[in-house]
Parts: sequence; structure tokens; C-alpha cells
Amino acid sequence: MANISKITVDWQVPSGGSGSNTFYALDGPGVESGLETAYNSIKSYVPVGVTWGLHRGGEILDPLNGTLVGDWGTSVVAGSSPTGTGVWANGVGLSLRWETGTIMDGHRLRGRTYIVPIVSSAFGPDGNILASVETAFNTAFQQVITSHPGQLVVWHRPKDPRAGGFSVATTVAVRPKPAILRTRRD
Repeated sequence: MANISKITVDWQVPSGGSGSNTFYALDGPGVESGLETAYNSIKSYVPVGVTWGLHRGGEILDPLNGTLVGDWGTSVVAGSSPTGTGVWANGVGLSLRWETGTIMDGHRLRGRTYIVPIVSSAFGPDGNILASVETAFNTAFQQVITSHPGQLVVWHRPKDPRAGGFSVATTVAVRPKPAILRTRRD
């Protein structure tokens, strides 16, 4: 089984702390450039003051046991500043679900990415994500899959005694209900 590259996007949220999105790929540099394009296309939905940094390199892992086997790229981080204006709530945003069509350990292998926070104008009067916002995010992140076919993967971590594995992400979709992230201190 091929090794996988880890791609990290670090977040810094004013008054909300820090976090990260982690992605896995067979071709780290290729998918990293696609993710940069996706994040740049959604920055109008993320509030001004939030920053994110996409790492231009990362770890290479053995997917079967999670062992670090090398590095790819450089340690340079491509910073970006979102441009969304208006009111926003700390810890409230949306989630993307990555589908693979694969079943592992009796469950569908799916991934999830949280984009938190987003501006309040992204929500409709019923509190759900607006259809136009869903479309914008779906288009941005589906383009990563389309532009780099067979490269973006969802990793199933190893857990004794079971080995890990991965499968190629085939589709991505915004879940229409808001995502709420909490800290351990909440």
C-alpha cells in the first residue's frame, strides 16, 4: 500500500484560539496547490481577523500503522487572510463530508472537515447554511478532487489489532446544518 502525505492548514481565530484542518493525499504537493485554490475561493465567507496558513510540506505516513516514514516539501507556510464581513459567532460554521464509497470495519469510510467560523450572512432565516453557500463550498472543494483525481484520500487510522488503510475521496458535500465546535473548557 502506498504511503500518504499529510497536509495541514492552521487556523488562528481572534478570541477563539487556534485549530487546524488536516488532509491526506497520495501526492502532497499537487493536492496542496488545489487546497490553496479552494481556501482562497471561500475566504469571503470566513470573517476578517481569522487567518490560516497552508503548509507547503508535511509528514509522509505509512497508512497501515501510522508510522512517520519521511517528509515532503518545505516548512514554508502560505498565509491567507479571509475577507468575510459582518457578524459572526465564535465556534459556529459548517462541515464538509468527504465520501469514498469504501466500507472498512463494517462502516462507510468518510472524512469530515470543519470550516469554523463563518459569517452570519451564510445562514438562512431557518438557521441552516444557505444553498448558495453550500454550492460555493461544494464547488471549491470538489474542484480539489476533480483537479487531482485519485490523489485526495480519507485515512482510516490503525487501532490495535486492526491495521489502518485509506480510500480515495470521490465527492465532498456541505452538511446543511451548522457545525458547532467547542473547547474542552466549554
